[in-house]
Amino acid sequence: MKINSKPSPCDDFFEEARRAGITDTEALAGKKLSGYNLSGYDLSNLNLSGTILNGTDLSHSKMSGANLQNTQLRGADLTKAKLCGANLSDANLNGADLSGADLSGAILCRANFSNADLSGADLSGIDVRDTKFSENLGLPQSIQRKLKLQGADVGNSTNSINSGKELKWWLKVIIVPILIALIGSGVSIINALKSQSPKPMPTLNAEPTEQKEG
Repeated sequence: MKINSKPSPCDDFFEEARRAGITDTEALAGKKLSGYNLSGYDLSNLNLSGTILNGTDLSHSKMSGANLQNTQLRGADLTKAKLCGANLSDANLNGADLSGADLSGAILCRANFSNADLSGADLSGIDVRDTKFSENLGLPQSIQRKLKLQGADVGNSTNSINSGKELKWWLKVIIVPILIALIGSGVSIINALKSQSPKPMPTLNAEPTEQKEG
């Protein structure tokens, strides 16, 4: 189940379930696990339908082929998660962070991805009939057009620098270095001008006047 050694309250949860003869699928399906730490867990091919995972840390988790129908994932952290071929029909991922996630081949029919971050996510081969992507972050215009043609509602999805994360990126990577370079250039020019002390003006020696003999 687990693919890293990061401690989690779910370790005890799964262990107690196994002692009671409950499978991992039975332990998770329809359960309330909001706010749990499931980062790095291998949940591939499990039945997680109806599970409430709002605000849960699922970063770097493996959920390829999992049944996530009607799952509540509002505000969940799914960065770098593997969701290849997963069934997310009717799931609610409003405000979730799916940056860098692999959703290739996933079924997203009628799912809600409003206000979600899909920066760098792999959306190849997905089924997006009636899927909501309104007010979304990280979707290039080309992908928005493609999703719309496939039946998705992209609403006011954006890939502009007006969003908080991308604005910070532009400030850190582009704007600040340029300002530093300009300021540095200005200081260098000033120092160069100061180092070039002006040459002293030549003094004009007055020629002695000849006294006339009386």
